[in-house]
Amino acid sequence: MKKQSKLACTLLILCTTFAWTGCSDDDDPIRNTPTPEPEVSKDLSLAWRDPIAADSAALLVPGENDTLVVRAANATALTLNEAAEGWKAVVKDDSLVIVTAPAEVKGADKFDLTLTATGEGDKTLTLKAAFRRILFDDPKGVFVLNEGNMSNETGTLLYITPEGELIDSIYARVNGSLLGNVTQDMKFYGDNVYFISQNGNKAPLGGEFQTDGMLIIANRHTMKRVQAFTYEEMKDLKWPTHIAVVDENTIFIRDSKGVWKFNPTSKELTFMEGSEKAVKQPFVVLQGKAFTFSSKQSGVSMSLLSFDAASTKATKVSVGYDFKKLNAIGYRDENSLYVAGVFDYLRQPHLCCFNFDGSRLAEDGNVYIGAPIESRNGFASSWFTSKDDEVYYLVGSMLSHVTYKAGEKLKPKTKGPDDDSKTFKASYEDELLGVYDLGDNASIIYNGVAIHPVTGEIYLNTLKGFGENYKTNNIWRIDPEKKVSTRTWENHTAFPAGIFFNPQK
Repeated sequence: MKKQSKLACTLLILCTTFAWTGCSDDDDPIRNTPTPEPEVSKDLSLAWRDPIAADSAALLVPGENDTLVVRAANATALTLNEAAEGWKAVVKDDSLVIVTAPAEVKGADKFDLTLTATGEGDKTLTLKAAFRRILFDDPKGVFVLNEGNMSNETGTLLYITPEGELIDSIYARVNGSLLGNVTQDMKFYGDNVYFISQNGNKAPLGGEFQTDGMLIIANRHTMKRVQAFTYEEMKDLKWPTHIAVVDENTIFIRDSKGVWKFNPTSKELTFMEGSEKAVKQPFVVLQGKAFTFSSKQSGVSMSLLSFDAASTKATKVSVGYDFKKLNAIGYRDENSLYVAGVFDYLRQPHLCCFNFDGSRLAEDGNVYIGAPIESRNGFASSWFTSKDDEVYYLVGSMLSHVTYKAGEKLKPKTKGPDDDSKTFKASYEDELLGVYDLGDNASIIYNGVAIHPVTGEIYLNTLKGFGENYKTNNIWRIDPEKKVSTRTWENHTAFPAGIFFNPQK
């Protein structure tokens, strides 16, 4: 009995203790104070979700939209200032500002947007954003045309503004569609620009790309598509590489067979007889005629060829002597062109200038150069560039320069017994720089060099390598007087087909 009494007492004490301790929260003044609701600010606030630098402007291509996300609180209204000519700007769902650049040439190039939020008591806050519409007809601009990886990419077009801003994929951004697979060349004529690709909308390994076609014509000011021709419409062409436009209804296209003439109005495609073996080189256009040259056939020397709109045959251009080897041709001015190669009567590499009188070429003069201008495939029009009398060319990876003097025939010094014939060069030849010394990733020069016809600066493309290394690349801008690179743009190209400039018209 005594054990039971002690157990009962113990349980009573425990229950009493539990009752006091278990219920003590009910009377705790701290625990039972209700949590106050957070005070909601009634102040007006306004901000862009993503910060915008005060001194920068968003770059838009013609017809392109840009959307800014707004964070506004306690605003009774969001309003915009009046848009500049041709621009559109709207507020949507009190959280978005949508800006559209002018699609046509007409319209303001700049728009300074002001967003105003109004709150209680007519209190206001403002935000600003700047926009620039980029047209592509500035004579100081630069284009870089990309072939793209043939297995899984299409061509793309880059644009570098005179201020050095690089805009990617401008054709696709303007049109919402793509250039053809392995885009090779572009040329300007009148108000249009012309693009040729090897495969158009066909994938070389089978299947199709969703592109605008093999030959595409676009407005040179806006890059808006004007006309396009698919692989099926140009099916007679086999791996086209270069084009020349001599009038709006005459386009010459070089492919693996030779040169074709195409009329974009009638869609008639005609092979030019005698153009077999036309080289994989850019054309030069003088006075409505397109010039290129043929490779050596059956022991016959290489020949300069010309093409005109009225003919269906290639014309072999006589200059009074044979060419032992032709390496490159290039534009000098509207009445003359340069030819680089080895000529039978000179026996050494020379750069010759020929004047064109509308029917024939006549030699004006020549300059000896120490080594042939050659690229990997042996032909080097893209390894050679000129602005008036200043001629730049690549010998291996060395960028060299010579000044052509009209009417003169410059010869090298007499070789002494210690001269090394492999490194011998004329005293007037100037070596600017070694391209491979520009940077650690400048391992391959891809599709040559080009001099800007306005600024006189030189542009060229390099790759780190092939395989996945093509994605590591550079566009270089070089000051030929200082012999240094003044700017580079990294990792924007995809097997660049070349560098181009909008003519000053």
